Amino acid sequence: PDRPARARIRSTPNARSCWITPEATPEATPQATPEVLAMLDVINGEMTRQEIMQAMNLKDEKHFRLHYLQRALSLGAIEMTLPDRPQSPKQKYRLTKKE
Repeated sequence: PDRPARARIRSTPNARSCWITPEATPEATPQATPEVLAMLDVINGEMTRQEIMQAMNLKDEKHFRLHYLQRALSLGAIEMTLPDRPQSPKQKYRLTKKE
């Protein structure tokens, strides 16, 4: 029987792709969306949610949280600076280190 094709993500040269493995299948690993890749390109150091939204010229907080922030967190592409306090007003986000 034929095996499913392997997932591969092509991204812009500036996008961070360290959190997707080339041998992962689409069924097993969530894939980075164009929204997530765009967000990864604008994050510089530690940034608040509002700073990231402003850098991307986005206004809708709910859409940003669901389609950008939560997706990037679930992929492990970004991390919280205060993981024990996810709703802290001082919460910031940063790119995860490539291993």
